[in-house]
Amino acid sequence: MVSLTDIKSIGKTISVHQPHFSPWLPYLWKMNISDEFILADDFRFSQGRDQNSFRLSGVNGVYATAVPLILDESKSLNRATIKDKDFNLKKIVKTIEGTYGKNNDTAKAVSAIRTGMQTYEIFSSICEYIIKQAQDTLFHRTTRMLKTSEMFLSSKGSDRILDICLLRKAKCIIVGAHGADYMRIADFKNKGVRVFSMDFVWVSYPQKYPSPLVPGLSFIDFLWSGTDATAFCDRQCSFTELEA
Repeated sequence: MVSLTDIKSIGKTISVHQPHFSPWLPYLWKMNISDEFILADDFRFSQGRDQNSFRLSGVNGVYATAVPLILDESKSLNRATIKDKDFNLKKIVKTIEGTYGKNNDTAKAVSAIRTGMQTYEIFSSICEYIIKQAQDTLFHRTTRMLKTSEMFLSSKGSDRILDICLLRKAKCIIVGAHGADYMRIADFKNKGVRVFSMDFVWVSYPQKYPSPLVPGLSFIDFLWSGTDATAFCDRQCSFTELEA
């Protein structure tokens, strides 16, 4: 195991992730502890990866609400739009307030989603706004965010992630628990970039419908709990350096 302090002492640390409409807590924590967060906004939409949905905990259990997208032939997230945006905004607000009520914390989440959807047309831009607001609300800071669409890289897959690291002069990259599944770690080592996997262990925090504890819900659920996000994440996170 490696501490976050150890990782930060190595040098510039980044993380890369696709846009998500309503990110979960570990997504935001990985962003929060990075020097730069790279939003993979020109990656393709992937069915079943929750990019356009949010998971909430209701009286009858967990349910996922999907935001319907209009995709062109490229299926790129930075070319997608939300179908019937005004109608779906009202539906989303009704769902959130119906689940968590209309307290101050719920109002912050609703405000971020409403402003994002009313201000932007492109799905990835809406997500970008919501993600920044969610981080600021939970952790009271905003990590510098850059977008892959502005890097003009032609590489794919693991090579593209490595090229991002080299372009940003990163010494470390923090990835999710399955980072080794899609990255050729030896290539990163050879270029002087160290790869660290973040493991997030869920423990109980106040949930409106708490039995049993449901991990990986939208940030809205954690926001409702009133729990100190920084202290919670710091306790529940561990890091392992990935070897080739």
